[in-house]
Amino acid sequence: PGELHLGQNYPNPFNAQTRIPFRLMESSHVTITVHDITGREVARVIDEPYPAGRHSIRFDALSLASGVYVYRIAASGTSQTRSMVLIR
Repeated sequence: PGELHLGQNYPNPFNAQTRIPFRLMESSHVTITVHDITGREVARVIDEPYPAGRHSIRFDALSLASGVYVYRIAASGTSQTRSMVLIR
């Protein structure tokens, strides 16, 4: 838990774009994916190495319908998930 922290997206709920904050205690390959409520991956936001520190990435959901989505980060051999609400 001390090696990775996935923050709540903001704004939430959101319309079209939101930011997803995360913190790494060590450099790592980071993957952030977004899933619909059935568990199907609908977007791969990032899939690349990141240095240690605080980061915030923009997620553009223009192609998605309104609803509840789950976003997941995987890095440093662990993962965390949170939910977000897209309102059109």
